[in-house]
Amino acid sequence: MGEDNHVQGKCFRTGPYNPLNGEDICINEKIFFFKRRRAQIICEAIYLFAMLILSCFFLASLHFFPQCFESFINQAQMRSLYAVIGGFLGGLTMDIKWFHKSVAWGGAGHYCDCEKKQSLQNGTVSSPWLPQKFFWRIFSPFVAAIFAFSANVLIMSGLIFPELSIKDNSAMYFVIPYIIGLYSDTFYIKLTNWVERLEVKK
Repeated sequence: MGEDNHVQGKCFRTGPYNPLNGEDICINEKIFFFKRRRAQIICEAIYLFAMLILSCFFLASLHFFPQCFESFINQAQMRSLYAVIGGFLGGLTMDIKWFHKSVAWGGAGHYCDCEKKQSLQNGTVSSPWLPQKFFWRIFSPFVAAIFAFSANVLIMSGLIFPELSIKDNSAMYFVIPYIIGLYSDTFYIKLTNWVERLEVKK
């Protein structure tokens, strides 16, 4: 494949499939101690699976053993917990779906910008897994949980989507935050447009 030694930190390797020192992650893509894409993908998969198990376990505990929590939290706080878990699971679902799709369909990404250019010319570029999006994949469920909880408070107060606030159904305290967490990016855009309209009215 020839050498591709970039000067400004883009890539230091002898070829796309024969990297220096056993590394296959470019310097500008490297996160912490990860040197190989396979190791980082495995660690991220373990993290996502562990978060899924823990959140499902906590949700099942709230649902099947509510008496264990009634001694130190009230009904309103219980609903808030459902909202947080719902948003977290929604964001985690989106995260896992994107992770699976990018690894299974797009592959393990490109070794550096020079190979990406070559792949574009060959028409083989999909939606690859990229090592530099490590923190996005790790923190997306937590951001979705915070956003879903906040949006759920606005909904239940009747400030937005008032038709949903009148429904007295305990499942709504989980379902709505889950959907918000799953589509947190889209809901964020809608909420931004709503706030902008309020500012215009003022």
